[in-house]
Amino acid sequence: MRAINIADKGPSTSVFVGGLLCSALLLIAAPQSSWAFSYLTLDSDQTLQDTASTSMSNQSDPVVWEANQVSVSLNLDGAGAPSKLASPSLGGAWNEDALVSMEKWNAAATWFSWERDSFVNDGDPCSPGAGEDGVNNIVWSAQYCGDPWGDDILALTQINYQLSQIDGVVSAKIVDIHIHVNSLEKWGAYDGPLHFDQSGQPIYDVKRVLLHELGHGLGLTHPDDNNQNVVAIMHSTEGDTFLLTDDDIDGVNTLYPKEIAGVSAPSGRRSSGGGGSMSILMLGFICLIFPFKYKEHL
Repeated sequence: MRAINIADKGPSTSVFVGGLLCSALLLIAAPQSSWAFSYLTLDSDQTLQDTASTSMSNQSDPVVWEANQVSVSLNLDGAGAPSKLASPSLGGAWNEDALVSMEKWNAAATWFSWERDSFVNDGDPCSPGAGEDGVNNIVWSAQYCGDPWGDDILALTQINYQLSQIDGVVSAKIVDIHIHVNSLEKWGAYDGPLHFDQSGQPIYDVKRVLLHELGHGLGLTHPDDNNQNVVAIMHSTEGDTFLLTDDDIDGVNTLYPKEIAGVSAPSGRRSSGGGGSMSILMLGFICLIFPFKYKEHL
């Protein structure tokens, strides 16, 4: 098992999560340019790394889903759900807010869609084997797998991936995801600038947070961690952006390009021509931690 924490706390940050060490990627600073997005790739030593979109020209294979339609179990309205403090109509279902975030990605993507799973998974996403069960879910969590939430962490996406080898070529694909949302924070569902309570504490918008986390579930990472100075929902800190931007949309449609003439050949999915032998090398997971401090994006 491998775990990597991609956060905005600097290249030397490490944090223990779920009893495992999630260590930050060492990112090389580069001059500012018109880079649009960042994404997960498989390095030559078979570890996952964060890559800027300019590296697409270097044939860096994205780590993505093999399927172009993925179902997610929504379990946000059960026991342990926080009160909704800010929304156009107080109350309402958190699951419906999550569905709104899923549909925003669906409207932007030409060759991928999130679907709501009719099965509500009440199981523990931290239990042994949960990372290999093929069940994707979004849940509230007062802790993450037995460990307390770190400072300013609003949500965490655990991506479980599989390494396989076809004719000697190793690739990685996403096999399931688990999104944990910190239930100890104050939450609402709204558009526009970030809301604050009477004491000046932020009331976070669950829709934009889940929009961000579902982007991680697609294989996207934080563009600003690669010196990409852009306004995007995938920015590493909370701000007033609540919709997908052009950079986010470019990201998903680059990772999941549209099928052409009935033949789909998305980036990062290698074909053996039908005659190759495939072997499964390992199953692992990556922890994408979102230290969602409030910050104006640009």
